[in-house]
Amino acid sequence: MPSHTQRQTCRALAVGLAALTSLSAHAASYYTLTDLGSLAGGSSLDAYGLNDSGTVVGYGNSQDGNRAFVWQNGSISNLGAWPDSWSSGATSINNAGTIVGGSSQQAVQWSAGGQISALPTLPGSSYASAHAINQQGDVVGVSGDEAVVWRQGRVSLLQTPINNARYSLALGINDGGTIVGRTVDQNYQSSAVVWQNGQGTLLETPTPFTESLATDLNNHNQIVGIAALNNLDQAVLWENGQARVLDPIAGDRGAAAYDINDAGQIVGFSILPTAYEFRAVLWDHGETVDLSGSVIDAPGWSLGQAQGINASGQIVGWGNFKGAYRSFLLTPTAVPEVQSSVMLLMGLTGLGVLRQRQHKARAALA
Repeated sequence: MPSHTQRQTCRALAVGLAALTSLSAHAASYYTLTDLGSLAGGSSLDAYGLNDSGTVVGYGNSQDGNRAFVWQNGSISNLGAWPDSWSSGATSINNAGTIVGGSSQQAVQWSAGGQISALPTLPGSSYASAHAINQQGDVVGVSGDEAVVWRQGRVSLLQTPINNARYSLALGINDGGTIVGRTVDQNYQSSAVVWQNGQGTLLETPTPFTESLATDLNNHNQIVGIAALNNLDQAVLWENGQARVLDPIAGDRGAAAYDINDAGQIVGFSILPTAYEFRAVLWDHGETVDLSGSVIDAPGWSLGQAQGINASGQIVGWGNFKGAYRSFLLTPTAVPEVQSSVMLLMGLTGLGVLRQRQHKARAALA
C-alpha cells in the first residue's frame, strides 16, 4: 500500500498536470481583438465575411455614402459602387480574393484587383443581390423573388420544393456546390432549404418551432441557421437531415447561428432576456462561449454579433466600443501569459511543498 507521503506526492503531481492540461484544453478559447476602423469620412462598419487569410469584407458609411469595403492586414479600402448606384455592400470573399455583394439593385462581384463587374439577372427581373461565393467561384443569391446560382458568369434558377412559393433566397454554398437558404410559402411561412444537384429539399423545422431559415454550411454539409416561433428565435444545426437546437448563453432567451467552419465551430449571437439585445457567441463542439468574455486586453468592448468564422477560427462581427458602433476581427491566441504563469507556479509550488515535507519525514526517521 502506498505511504501517506507517496499519496500526497501523487496528488500534487495530479494537480500540476491537471493545471497544465486545463491550460492546453482551453487555449483556443481566447482571442485578441482588432478594431477594423472605418472608411474615409465614415464612422462605422458592418463586417460580414472573411476568407482563410483573414481578409474581411462588408459595408460602411463613407464620404461617398454607404460603400462596400475590404480590410486586409490593417488596411481598409473602399470598393466603390456600380455606376449610377447610390450604395454598395460586400457579403462574402473566397480565398482567391474574389468578393461578391450588391450595389443598389445590381448583384456584383469584385476581382482580387478591385475591379467591379455586374452579375446577370433572371429574365424579367430588375433586382439581384449576391450573398456567398465558394472556392470555385460559384455565387449564390437572389434575382427578383427567386433563389439563384451564378456559375461561370451564367445565372440559373434554383427550383423550390414547394408549389407557388412567394419567394426564395440562397444564402450559402460550399465547395461541393451544395446550397442553402429559405423559401416562403403563400402564408408567409419561411422554411429552410438545401439544394443538392439542382434538387431542393425542405429541412426539418424542430419542434415546437414553426419556421426556419438556413444561413450557411461547411464542406461536411453541416448546416446552420435559425428556427422561429412567434417572436422567439433559436440557433439550429442540421446534420444528416436531423435538426438540433443550440443552447444560447445561460439565462438568455434565444439565439441565431450565421456561419460554420469545417472544424464544426459555429458563430452567431445570443439574445438577452430583458431586451432585444445581442451577445456574440461561439458554439464549439457542444460548448456555448460568450465571446465578450473570451477576449484578451480589450477594455470597453461589448461584442454584439458574430457574422463569420474561417478555417483558423478567426471571427468577424460587430459590437460596441465605449458607446460607438464598431466592427471587429477576433484571432485565436494562447492562454494569457499571466494566467499560464500563475497556474504553472501553483503546480510547481505544490510539488515544492511536498518535497520539503518528504525531507522532514526522512530526517525524523533517521
